[in-house]
Amino acid sequence: MSVRLEATPAVSASMTTVVSRTSATAVLDLTGVAAGTYGVTVQNADGCSFTLPGAFVVTPPKIITISGIDPPFGCTCETTAVTIKGAGLVSTPVVTMRPTGMPAATPVTFQRVAFIDSGTLTALVPAGITPLGSHDVTITNPPSDGSVGTLASAFRVVANPVPRIFNVEPGRGTTGTDQPVVVSGANFRSQVKFELLNAAGVSVFASAPITLASSPTGSFNFTIPISSTPALGEGVYLVRVTNLDEMTYSTYSFFVIKNPSAKLSTFSAGIPLPTGRRELAAVLASDDLGNKYVYAIGGANGAGTSLETLEASALSRFGDLGAWRTLPASNSMQRKRRGLAVVAVPVFKASPTGIDVFVPERTYLYALGGRDGTTVERTIERAVVLRNADAPVATGTASAGGGTLAAGTWYYKVSAVLAASDPDNPGGETLTSDEVIVGLSAAGSVTLSWPAKTVNGMAAAGYRIYRTDAPDGVSQQEHLIDTVTGTSYTDTGHAAGTVPFLPSGATGVWVVQTPQLASARAGVSAVTATDPTGARFIYAIAGRSAATGGLLNSVEKIAVDAQGQLGGAWSSAGGNLIDTRAYAGADVETRANVSTFLAAPNSRLWVAGGVGQVNATGNVGALIGLEFADVTTGGDLTAWSHQIRSGAAVYDISAAAGGFFAISSNQLFAVGGAGTATDTGFGAIRSGPGDKIDFGAAGALVGAASSSSNGPTSPLALGGTVRSTGLLYFIGGTSDGTNAVTTTFRTLN
Repeated sequence: MSVRLEATPAVSASMTTVVSRTSATAVLDLTGVAAGTYGVTVQNADGCSFTLPGAFVVTPPKIITISGIDPPFGCTCETTAVTIKGAGLVSTPVVTMRPTGMPAATPVTFQRVAFIDSGTLTALVPAGITPLGSHDVTITNPPSDGSVGTLASAFRVVANPVPRIFNVEPGRGTTGTDQPVVVSGANFRSQVKFELLNAAGVSVFASAPITLASSPTGSFNFTIPISSTPALGEGVYLVRVTNLDEMTYSTYSFFVIKNPSAKLSTFSAGIPLPTGRRELAAVLASDDLGNKYVYAIGGANGAGTSLETLEASALSRFGDLGAWRTLPASNSMQRKRRGLAVVAVPVFKASPTGIDVFVPERTYLYALGGRDGTTVERTIERAVVLRNADAPVATGTASAGGGTLAAGTWYYKVSAVLAASDPDNPGGETLTSDEVIVGLSAAGSVTLSWPAKTVNGMAAAGYRIYRTDAPDGVSQQEHLIDTVTGTSYTDTGHAAGTVPFLPSGATGVWVVQTPQLASARAGVSAVTATDPTGARFIYAIAGRSAATGGLLNSVEKIAVDAQGQLGGAWSSAGGNLIDTRAYAGADVETRANVSTFLAAPNSRLWVAGGVGQVNATGNVGALIGLEFADVTTGGDLTAWSHQIRSGAAVYDISAAAGGFFAISSNQLFAVGGAGTATDTGFGAIRSGPGDKIDFGAAGALVGAASSSSNGPTSPLALGGTVRSTGLLYFIGGTSDGTNAVTTTFRTLN
């Protein structure tokens, strides 16, 4: 039989196939056909025919704008994850690719296309694509929309693996001074180009070709000419390294350039916390892919109620805080804690080429002390930052019929539920699989399958299935629909769920640890430090043993082994602080943050401010004293010393309790805090610029305290301080001593 569209001129269909006595398929080429409504004629070989008037509507083409693909290249030897930007996208398009200039070539279909919003898709470009060279990319929206768009020469297929950057050390330079760096990564070939990009993605510096000693290589040295004309100014930059043989590149975040005065830059407000918190702990930690997250943990709300919850924010490539995600109750701490301390303990995996010092295999968070009401804790809890490596790998297939799942595109995720005996995350849940995206042309069912998952040597106890609530939904909006024990699941039309999946950066469940602190401590400070042999220790510093009063000057330590586990019991670190203190600032001086300090891995502990005994008669108030002690072999500390100026006076900073404190870029900073305090509370909160002191020879402080130049835009105390390369973050706190704020700030230092 033949099929004809009754346009002017008429269009005869091609590829006509009779499926049955009542069904046939055909292809109409609508090139040049005017928009309108037309009849369709079917004619059998014996000449009998029938025309159905108004059977087919031709509409003007709707064009999708494709603005770019990142990255715009990939090796045929591996799959490449890409982000596609455009306009007019509808869930969920089909993305295909053909060699440029070969429109008749068989297209390659991108895998795992995910609809983020009307301007963004993510997808995987499969491995094994031929020929090498430039390819055109086409996006086709679902038939309900009908839009299509093509970007010519959008993606380039290359023969060799693209470069990767794992680390740039140091990650900071100063204006006017050229900075030597070591770039570590993989797949750097014979000649490369080094670039710095600004926040708009524009290259502000590009080197001449750099010839490497060996090819390929995993590292090379380069001196960034910060002082060159035009000189590079203060700011956060991205580092890009390009292999010049195929012009493929890798981009790394972030490199900070700051004025050599090292005063704090203007504080910029970040995304606020979902929950106001004071007396919280904030900490920076990385997952097993090197993604960085800031955590706000515990504390008290504005009503004075202690909290056990935590929130996480992913750092962008430029060090900006992302949207905060509150983790579910199942992943909150076991106890409500305010005035707690939290430390991050990364674990690095040994490999044939040595220790990977750039991306941890896993990271543990240890929460120490704190109080709920009048109960002061000795307990310690631990949670692991969930590993991407532990997520299941799932696939899915669609079946017409066999279910009531509506036609359209469905998004699924699968997580593993761990055994109750798992040492890191007992009875907890892993991160979910990559999205499984399945399209149904008619109502039916979807079957998912995945290999059995083993985590920490134990088989998963079960699996949780997440799915979008309706067909043609939005990527990353799946909710829990079922839990199974096997390795497959058929969705025949399960009702929509309400429980979201765990986001990247989530922790596992918190587990109370056996070695408790020797002393109960609230308002405690805690740091991790290494002794001269490289052995790691956690130190719990001062605090108070009661909700009011009970001020302490003792310091405890515990060893942390190469697997991030606590060893033995907490014990005295060899000497008490000179001053009793609670809610004090504490940080560790190393070669990483003070270039004149002793060779790594030596460490020096510094403690600043706090609330404590200010005179011999026992009066309590905000402290001014700075104390330091060095870590000796085995983790014990030398005797604590006040920093002395002119051989006599105690080296001081402004009196402050619960202030923000950090050592970074050869400077000690103390910002905010309560300027007055009593045994029962905090008085006036400091505002405006804080204090800054320079480090000189041998890592000792020199000169008098001076202005840090800038501070938060409002009075703040009892918040969390997070230090990253060249950047400081101030999370939450209180502006009057009793409320709990949601503010976050970032500054360059």
